[in-house]
This record gives sequence, C-alpha cells and structure tokens, in this order.
Amino acid sequence: MNVMNRNNLRLIRVKSKAKNTAESVAKSAAKKVLLSLSLAMICAFAQADSGTDTSGSHAIKVPPHAMSMEDVERFFPKPISRLPAVGEPPISRWIYDQYTVYFEGRRVIHSVMHRPEKNSHQ
Repeated sequence: MNVMNRNNLRLIRVKSKAKNTAESVAKSAAKKVLLSLSLAMICAFAQADSGTDTSGSHAIKVPPHAMSMEDVERFFPKPISRLPAVGEPPISRWIYDQYTVYFEGRRVIHSVMHRPEKNSHQ
C-alpha cells in the first residue's frame, strides 16, 4: 500500500471517529433533554395526597387515599348519609356536608369537595 492510500485511510478513520463522536454527543444530549422533560412532567403531575383541601379560604380536612373505613369513622365526623356499595368492584359513598368520600371495598379511593352553591340574585 502506498503512502497516499495510507493517508487517505487515516483521514477516513478520523472523519468516521469525529462523525461517531458527534452522533454520540447528540444522542447523549437528546437523552438528557428527554429525561429532564420526563422528570419535569412527573413532578408537575405528581401530587401527594395530604388529605387537606386548600382550594378555599379555609383548609378542610378530608380522608386521604387508601384510608380504611374504620379510620374514617374514627378520625372524621359521622357522614350525613352512607350509600351502599354498587358494581364490581364494590364502590360505596359516604356523603358529608362539604365533601363526599368514595370507597372501593373498605378503602378510600377519592374524596371530592362539593361545589359551593351559587347565590342567585334576581
């Protein structure tokens, strides 16, 4: 192999390495951007269920997700009414003055605040 061919091969190898390095840097940067966006989305949508509704001017304590019926009875006032379970899995509701608690089996799956009644001025 002559000197010219060896130099051409070296030049091709250097260009190939540079291309591979640039591609790997771009891929690495893309992965980091995707990871950052994924984490940002997770943080934006993740909410710890503290069992307190703070949407109004006064915080109202509501039963948190996964609390047992027994603990709801122990730590919260008596509901206005208890609706029996329906469907499969069995979903029941306990209605309170300002919120309703939904149970699947014997565990809280959601506590929903009632909408405030609008005073109609006519």
